[in-house]
Amino acid sequence: MEEPEKSINSYRGTGLIVSHDSGGADILSSLVKNNIFSFKACLDGPAKSIFNNKIGAFDLISLKDGIKNSDWVITSTSWASDLEYQAIKQARKDKKFVVSLLDHWVNYKQRFNHYNSLILPNEIWVCDQYAYNLANDIFSNTLIKLIKNPLLLEFKKEFKFFQQKIIASENLKLLFLSDNIEEALSKQYNDSNYWGYTDKTSFEFLYENFTVISNKISQITIRSHPSESINNYHWALDRYGPFVKISNKESLADDIANHNIIAGSESMAMVLALYCGKDVISCIPPGGKSCALPHKEILILNRMI
Repeated sequence: MEEPEKSINSYRGTGLIVSHDSGGADILSSLVKNNIFSFKACLDGPAKSIFNNKIGAFDLISLKDGIKNSDWVITSTSWASDLEYQAIKQARKDKKFVVSLLDHWVNYKQRFNHYNSLILPNEIWVCDQYAYNLANDIFSNTLIKLIKNPLLLEFKKEFKFFQQKIIASENLKLLFLSDNIEEALSKQYNDSNYWGYTDKTSFEFLYENFTVISNKISQITIRSHPSESINNYHWALDRYGPFVKISNKESLADDIANHNIIAGSESMAMVLALYCGKDVISCIPPGGKSCALPHKEILILNRMI
């Protein structure tokens, strides 16, 4: 059974928010935004701009000072950084209660294992039943709590706002969502192709086979990941011409609302699109690892050919 939306308010005193990667920061910032409690924040990477845009003014603090001056800690988890890992490690050492929020369905143990040392928080929070079952199987001695997904609740409201403005058309538009996996895989495995594919090869596979999805697709839009440069996809414009464009929209909900079909590898954004009623397709090419998203409604392009 899900915990109440505002369960975080039961933690007394000042909390320290620790976050780096965009996926966890998106959910964690929504959790903070929709709850009333005293907090300070230790942020780095994409999390800084995500929190600034969603929360506004707040106190930034170093990890060392933040843990020292807080009563409890809540972290997201990251691939591209060990910031949250260090926060959990220091909080446990200083006997501060620490919670970690999981934002995805892959690499759960690796998110808490850096330098060949596994450090777990006091509690792990997840946002759907798939994640709850998976986390319980992996972390049998750690308390797992299922909470309502605050990002999904926000996203659905924003999506409906943009959806109301769309003019119906027989032509279909397809949105490709980048994961920026190359950076994370290069850092963790020193091999950007460790999983057998990259964002580039996923997009190439999608472009080569989009007519299998529908022969009414008139445009493909690429939306870059928040942690990567939009310039990463200029090669696609040069190669494929005006049929392909790069999104300049700030809002993910706006982009998803304005496209009929959503494609990508295995990003959280694909799941948000699924919950908004969109057709969602994983376009990991042949030879790549299987899509780890557990949602059965997601179509697999490699199986459609």
